[in-house]
Amino acid sequence: MAIGDTIFQWMGFTRYNATPPTTATQGVQELQSDEHGNLKVTVADAGSLSALSSCKQITVADGTDLVGGVTSGIRTNTSGLVKMTFEDDATPVTLYLLQGKTYAYRVKRVWSTGTDAGLQTAGVLHALY
Repeated sequence: MAIGDTIFQWMGFTRYNATPPTTATQGVQELQSDEHGNLKVTVADAGSLSALSSCKQITVADGTDLVGGVTSGIRTNTSGLVKMTFEDDATPVTLYLLQGKTYAYRVKRVWSTGTDAGLQTAGVLHALY
């Protein structure tokens, strides 16, 4: 089956409603279309997103959780590999993070071993709370 066939079959499951339904926060709703069958997309406004309360430098350490607790996100000023342990996991993972990007990762520890040396410099990795 070609990708076009898959997409059009998937689009066949949209529903047109003259008055869009309301959905609770994080609720599930079927795909909506306009009267011509075009997919309708609604983007949340900035007011519905929770604000960050602080940003702190990360000190990488193999045996220590982050001083501020579990993050709401991570931001890096340099691209490279970062070894981290997520909030509900015991096993660390190593991910490649891009310079200048913010990642919505709930991290409790950033490891020295397995993190690129350039990312271990003070002021390069930041925890968002």
